[in-house]
Amino acid sequence: MQIAQLVQSKLSYKCHWSVANYLQRSARHIASATDVAQARAVGVAAVKLAVAGGNGLMPVIARTSTSPYRWKIGKVRLEDVAVRERRLPRNFISADGMQITAACRQYLAPLIAGEDFPVFQRGAATTRSAQVEPRSAPPAALRAARQNGSQDAGERGAMAARGPAFFARSGKFCL
Repeated sequence: MQIAQLVQSKLSYKCHWSVANYLQRSARHIASATDVAQARAVGVAAVKLAVAGGNGLMPVIARTSTSPYRWKIGKVRLEDVAVRERRLPRNFISADGMQITAACRQYLAPLIAGEDFPVFQRGAATTRSAQVEPRSAPPAALRAARQNGSQDAGERGAMAARGPAFFARSGKFCL
């Protein structure tokens, strides 16, 4: 922010700056198959809630199993979650407060499982239909997901666990 203000005041250039977390939200090119599947499912559920008159409700992702990772879409009343924060459990943050622990890494690993790179045409990402399933998901998992409205990311291939320090420093996360 200070650099943008300096550039604007000294050079008279129009500037825009963003907090780093906004950049992550726009980083579709590195979204996991789990990210994409859950985003699509939440979007579909939100439209269904709205069409059904579900005023004051929000779709949520509920973890039903950790090993194998399974989830389903539920709903919650906005008044129960609006303007509230949920903190990471203390055992997810290292003693020095700068890293995540093995317990946190184990919790987060399924959320970043699977590759689902966007398709590009002439240098631009294309939009795929919401009906298209992640390329790395096995047919059996997709059939099960269609039947019960959930996904099994545990079957999507190798899990890579990343642990950004900003999780640990802020102690906050949103689900």
